[in-house]
Amino acid sequence: MSQEQNQAPQSDVVATDAAAGGVLVDPKPNPIGAGWSWIAQAFGLFKPSWLIWIVNIILFMVVMVVLSLVPILGSIATLLLSPVLVGGMILGAKAVDGGEDLTVGHLFAGFSNSTGQLVLLGLFYGILMILAMLPGFAVIFATAGMGALTGDPTAANAAMGSMLLGMLLIFALMIPVLMAYWFAPALIVLNEKSAVEAMKLSFKGCLKNILPFLWYGIVATVLYI
Repeated sequence: MSQEQNQAPQSDVVATDAAAGGVLVDPKPNPIGAGWSWIAQAFGLFKPSWLIWIVNIILFMVVMVVLSLVPILGSIATLLLSPVLVGGMILGAKAVDGGEDLTVGHLFAGFSNSTGQLVLLGLFYGILMILAMLPGFAVIFATAGMGALTGDPTAANAAMGSMLLGMLLIFALMIPVLMAYWFAPALIVLNEKSAVEAMKLSFKGCLKNILPFLWYGIVATVLYI
């Protein structure tokens, strides 16, 4: 395979240094309209191999469901292997971007490309998600217990409000974790970053692109509905 084929596809979220051979240096901000262009570009990758993409997505879901059915260990396996399968999907997108045909095998390509770092990413992601949820759950359980013990309708209403506050706290703390994860699988399989480096760069990339991500989220939600 030639050096040109080994290079990762260019992204409008990360900056590269041409003098260093296209090495990733730092995320860069984009205008708000980039949120729509990301969806349009993704559809361009989806359209040539739409059937295989659908098959791979279904297989991804089946693998996750089957793993989750295994008591305790299944949940851990799902957490650790999910980034590996996502990495395979990204490698599939890279193949389509390079004019190659997408195959079912691409879904599992992450098992032969930076597997250890992808598994570490899943571990770090799971730990951070737990840490993000703990404060909110502490508020919810504390207020729910108070409302149940007093039996006072006023106290119960106050407890419901505090439970809502706890849920909002969980949601708020999960956002930076998702920001750290969003680009991380791609940075690992395409740019050979470690799990920690990938999460740092992913967070910076999302932070510098808050407005286009907001527009992306709105458009994607409408399309999803």
